[in-house]
Amino acid sequence: MTRLRGAHAHANRQEPAHAARACGFPGGTYWKTWDKNIREHLLRNQLISPDDLNLYRITDNTDEAVKIITRFYRNFQSTRFVRDLLVIRLKNAPADSALAALNEDFADIINGEPIKCIKPTLEEIEGGTTWIWRASRSASTGTITAACAS
Repeated sequence: MTRLRGAHAHANRQEPAHAARACGFPGGTYWKTWDKNIREHLLRNQLISPDDLNLYRITDNTDEAVKIITRFYRNFQSTRFVRDLLVIRLKNAPADSALAALNEDFADIINGEPIKCIKPTLEEIEGGTTWIWRASRSASTGTITAACAS
């Protein structure tokens, strides 16, 4: 998203081509160098897992970037803390099979109850956001709980 905003913000500026390429514009080297450093320093030293490389995508294609971003936001609404819960708000409830897969995939870091659906918290009801589905994690205990509410 930064690349899209950056490219759009400077679209009418007259800058040397090498400066644009260095700053992450299409055809540039900034993000490719960033990715190379992630792989050579974090992945090689096992500070991240190979699956962590799926947390980002690098593209020079504007249409592909728009597709990636809009696909993510078609269900994701927001994250925030409600008391000691990290609440992940979704526009659509996760299927039971998706909750089961999350519990399996994150079993090594879930302490306590499994990921599950819960009703809106009092703070969310008072704030008028009861329609959003939720997934949450306890900040104080490290317990992950999914919260889904209609």
